Amino acid sequence: MKKYIYILACAAALMTTACNSDDPMDSCSKHDYADGQSPYLRTNSDATVEVSLEFPKARIDEAQTISLKDYAGTFHRNLNMTVDEVLDGLSSGKIVCYTINPTRGIWNLDAPTVGEYGWYWNTAGSLATADNAVASVELDKASKSLVVKMLNDPDAGVSTTANLGLAISNGHDLDNYVRFKIGAVVTDPSKVITKVSVPAGDYSAASIMFEDYADAIEMNLGISITEFLTRYSNSGTVGDEPLEIYLSNAEGKWLAVNEAGDKVWTAPEEAKQRPSTTSGWMGWWLDYDLNITTWGAGCFLFIEGDDKCVKIGRYPDVASGTQAEVRFVYTLAEDHSRFIEFIVSVTFE
Repeated sequence: MKKYIYILACAAALMTTACNSDDPMDSCSKHDYADGQSPYLRTNSDATVEVSLEFPKARIDEAQTISLKDYAGTFHRNLNMTVDEVLDGLSSGKIVCYTINPTRGIWNLDAPTVGEYGWYWNTAGSLATADNAVASVELDKASKSLVVKMLNDPDAGVSTTANLGLAISNGHDLDNYVRFKIGAVVTDPSKVITKVSVPAGDYSAASIMFEDYADAIEMNLGISITEFLTRYSNSGTVGDEPLEIYLSNAEGKWLAVNEAGDKVWTAPEEAKQRPSTTSGWMGWWLDYDLNITTWGAGCFLFIEGDDKCVKIGRYPDVASGTQAEVRFVYTLAEDHSRFIEFIVSVTFE
């Protein structure tokens, strides 16, 4: 009998320890949370909004927004409030905005680090500082939106997932909420990576049709494929064309002509003028080192424009099986932040 009583006492002690644990994952029952404690996150899939954002590397500094109005129904079902009432509630204290730790299933009570209601995030999806952050998410009450930015010039492929929510603060828990789970990834659609096979025969060429890459062109240049082709056909006169072509390299620089008239590799925003055409229309002859040259001995291949396409062709006597990689960009003359780069693997038949 004494042994039985001892076992019951031990079990009761263990239960008391678990129920009094500060870790919500160890708690056996729900309780009110004192100041400074992190409330547990009640599971509610209907209250969770998942958003996936892609940030093109070429426009990495451009913020993207998530309109709260787009999720008015979610706010009404879970908070029984309009978006405007939720935002007004932030001022009165009826509504709170916090980040969420999905691994532990709790709310973070960390103070904002970006503006009034915003935080920095690292690639692990954890809170960060400005120096080691890859992204920031900030609630902008004026525009009624969440503003998402990528930071510190992340490379293509870098991603993070930010979790934050708006909840009713009732003094007991944060069970009534709307949660935003925001995935952000850096992409590089500014590059079209393709290959061509140049047929045998002196001056023969392979064509790259722009309409085959309409989506990439429209995304990166911000114009329709129809307008692109119109600009393309109206170009060709250096210094007076709506669309420009530049050679590019793996370091992200373009070959441009400086004020002294010399060809130099430079950052896109500093490119003042493209080199004059040396082959056909909107293109050049290149030597075996892929330097711009004029037609004649030492030529290797040419890049030149044609109707709705760009052609890559061969100089006489290029050996069958020879390979090369050429890079060039098309950009808006008035805005070099808008461009698309072609990286072309060339094989000569």
